[in-house]
Amino acid sequence: MAPTGLARIDEKSQMAKRVAACLIPALKNYNLYPEGHENRKRVVEQLQNPLSTYLRLYGDLRFDVGKNRIFFEGEEIHSEAVSEGNLPGILYRDGLKWIEFREGIESEEVMKFLNILNRYWILSAEPEGDLVTALWEAQFSHIQYMVTDFYWGIEPSADFQVDSGGKDSNLEALYEAGSNIGGSLESINPSLLEITAEEEIQLQEMVRQEEERDVKIDYLDVLLDNLLDQEEVENFKIVIDDIKEEFIESLKSRDFESVSTILVSLNHIRQARCSEKAPLIKIVDDFFSTVSTEKNLEPLFNNFNVNPSEIVRVKTILCMLPPSAIPSLAGMMLKTRSIQIKQIFSDVIVEMATKDIQPLSEMLKSPKENLVQKLVYILGLIKGEKTHQLLVNMTHHLSPLVRYEAIRTLLRHEPMNIVNLFNFIEDENDSVHRLLLNYLGRERNTEAEKLLSAYIEKNEFKQAEKMHMLECFQALGRCGSDRSIFLLQRILMNPGWMPTSRRSANRQGAAAALAAIGSHEALSVLKEAAKSRNPGIRSAVKKAFKSIGDFR
Repeated sequence: MAPTGLARIDEKSQMAKRVAACLIPALKNYNLYPEGHENRKRVVEQLQNPLSTYLRLYGDLRFDVGKNRIFFEGEEIHSEAVSEGNLPGILYRDGLKWIEFREGIESEEVMKFLNILNRYWILSAEPEGDLVTALWEAQFSHIQYMVTDFYWGIEPSADFQVDSGGKDSNLEALYEAGSNIGGSLESINPSLLEITAEEEIQLQEMVRQEEERDVKIDYLDVLLDNLLDQEEVENFKIVIDDIKEEFIESLKSRDFESVSTILVSLNHIRQARCSEKAPLIKIVDDFFSTVSTEKNLEPLFNNFNVNPSEIVRVKTILCMLPPSAIPSLAGMMLKTRSIQIKQIFSDVIVEMATKDIQPLSEMLKSPKENLVQKLVYILGLIKGEKTHQLLVNMTHHLSPLVRYEAIRTLLRHEPMNIVNLFNFIEDENDSVHRLLLNYLGRERNTEAEKLLSAYIEKNEFKQAEKMHMLECFQALGRCGSDRSIFLLQRILMNPGWMPTSRRSANRQGAAAALAAIGSHEALSVLKEAAKSRNPGIRSAVKKAFKSIGDFR
């Protein structure tokens, strides 16, 4: 169903707001990169796409300009505090009343427009030209604007024409038109210049905001902008050292805004200059190595307030560090008692290791058993062939805690790993081999039944392994089926040559397994064995029937 008139108006307004929302960051991000840089083209595309969509759907797009606001069809859609470098201020400063984009505008024209705004982003003490003149000289085909009381741009009904004689003749015509218009203007009423009470309050608020503005952010912006164009290695290092000091101080004071500004900008700079001078990249990498130490990162968690917003802010900051920070984060994770903070470290290490597994892989060589155990658990949260191989390697670790965690993780990833891990059923550590037996006996499973049947049949358990042998029979009973009845019946009924104590344990295990299988055939074997003249067999069956509830 087609949208109603009101719905279409609302959609149009939302689309205009989206264009404005893209224009502001486009202008600011455009300033981050030098002319001709590939990222400048991406910035232009991010603005061009919503702008072209609006123009295609609704036609020309006009924004009206206020002191520190932008309007669309009478509705305020953007406002900023009065200061240098904000879009309304740039346009209003030179007298623009409105600016309009017309259908057919291409990315080259958008880039040219951003270039001009970029040139007059900050007004210098002795500016060369002005924004309006620059816009007029650009002779845009699809951008029009109104300045003070007369119109600039392409307009057939204008009082002056674009002369083929060049820019000088155009300017003369413009000045002549301006003087003619100026002569017909009425004198300004002084009362119109008076400030109302409401405007006085707004002015005071602007002054307050200006006074409270964080000059530290401005200082950081200057330092970071300097890095983009800095070519001398020594000068580049000096600036980085200054930024490093600011970063460490910002961490200590928990100034998250400054910390984030620095990390975002340096990551951008590193990416922007990755194909340029290697020494510059090394300086940035050294910065990240220095600030990623436990000593420098610990202030993030001083007086840590465990709430969702704080957790998100800290995780966002940590995730902007390189994977080489994993050793520091792992060390801090080991020290903290807070479950929430441990979870933050775990989540961040997973994200970092997904980008580069090598630092985590190196940490697995640590002699700290409890640290390696935790890292193996984290390793299990990362997908990939490399991760799988690392987990397989850790099943042979000297520590039973580490082996246990690695085996459990592999089984959780893929049940069929049980085939390759079955040998750990004889691990010297009780917890490890019981982990395998519990996994084998968790459900009816043909593969598990085959593995246990073959193991029991070929194994001659020693007297000291009686408990292990019984656990194997119990696991077979929980995973087995009628396919195992013949083997279990033979063990139960076989008079054999083995010593009485071992024979008794085997019969007890076989009877228990048959009871756990619980099928008609299995119970029939037990009932028949209960009639045996051999008291050992009857005793094993009696115990099995008594404990049958434990295995079903």
